[in-house]
Amino acid sequence: MKRRKPMKGALGNQNRHKSKIKGFGQETGTVLQLLQELRTIIPIVLKVAPTPQAIVYLQELLSRLLKITECSRIKNANKARLVARIELALVTAKITPFATLSVGIALQQLMNVLLSIVRQGCLDPSFTSRFITIISSIQAILADALRCHCQPGATGATGATGATGATGATGATGATGATGATGATGATGETGATGATGATGATGETGATGATGATGATGATGATGATGATGETGATGEMGATGATGATGATGETGATGATGATGATGETGATGATGATGATGARVRRARREPRERQERQVRRERREQQEQQEQQEQQVQQEQQEQQERQVQREQQEQQELPARTS
Repeated sequence: MKRRKPMKGALGNQNRHKSKIKGFGQETGTVLQLLQELRTIIPIVLKVAPTPQAIVYLQELLSRLLKITECSRIKNANKARLVARIELALVTAKITPFATLSVGIALQQLMNVLLSIVRQGCLDPSFTSRFITIISSIQAILADALRCHCQPGATGATGATGATGATGATGATGATGATGATGATGATGETGATGATGATGATGETGATGATGATGATGATGATGATGATGETGATGEMGATGATGATGATGETGATGATGATGATGETGATGATGATGATGARVRRARREPRERQERQVRRERREQQEQQEQQEQQVQQEQQEQQERQVQREQQEQQELPARTS
């Protein structure tokens, strides 16, 4: 299966740029401006009797923030959480009559979700510190406003009892309040008195038998017994068979050439013979004479080598026989030493 080649040119660069965009993308600056405007309008809206213009302006800011979030590149799970909180705050702000406490709680939950998304690194890192600063200031404003609303005011004078009015329709359920801070851990109580010593437990079962100890060292060898009496000489054995004939010895070296005999008397000069044919070249004659000598020398060398090898073999045989005799003698002495105690007993 062929792989697709990466796109080149302007279209490839555009797709690469899109893959690097995080969070709100180009609308990041707009979101920061909306948060700053929310920080300004929240103290006005959360008063006891906010003006209709302030309420409408708050609704417009939340609507714009909702549109930008729906078109953002935030991850699906975080995006869904943030959209749900913005929609809840927007719906709460549109309820008539205006519920100041519910709107404050909804905005507080919205800021908590947005701050968690910023700290997860889902937005552009270059704007992280600015987001955290603005969101933290909005959370402080909301906490102060909600604290003022939760404190009860002074009780007014009791008015005249009016006529009982008709039962009104059940109002919408208010938003869940923020979870209170965890209380401080209580001090550790004093250590109780030590209890009385319990009764002695029953005696345990007898333990398993220990492992057998190591075998002691072998005792010293006893003194050698006295040499027994020499036994009677056995009968002379039969003569052994004649051994095989040994190999023929190497041929001795050629004896020295005998002395030249005395020169005979000079005979009469014979008639001059016919001129003989021209002889062969001298070099050839010398080679022909040297060949039998070289052969003899080679043969002599071979004979010497064979003699040396035979001598070495004979020496090895003699050594082996001597060793065997020595071993036999040692075995006999050991047998005699072993038989001595039996004879003495």
